[in-house]
Amino acid sequence: MAGAALCSDFERERCRALLATAATHGEHRARQGFEETLIYREYHLLRRALWIRMMEESGDGADAYYASMRMDTVSTLATAGAIHGMHREELEAQGRWPEILEEILTEWPLPGLVDR
Repeated sequence: MAGAALCSDFERERCRALLATAATHGEHRARQGFEETLIYREYHLLRRALWIRMMEESGDGADAYYASMRMDTVSTLATAGAIHGMHREELEAQGRWPEILEEILTEWPLPGLVDR
């Protein structure tokens, strides 16, 4: 997530890799029998921990807020990937996997998304 969030631009390949990793995380959680709500809770706790860490290291300056907004953006992207990953079997049965991950990337309005 940090690689996708903290580079100078949102790079399509990094975001694509983030989605794939998050989808795998969602698949694992589904196999373990967890409910979707766990994914939301996990990403919430991750964002919160990152926010606390940034504030400890950077104070409450503009850099911490900017980094936090970018982390929120990619964590939202990762959450979407994980939720879809939890339903991979159904999406494969519908013939929508792995195209669904590309759709998420295309539809999500990442400011400054560049092809790299």
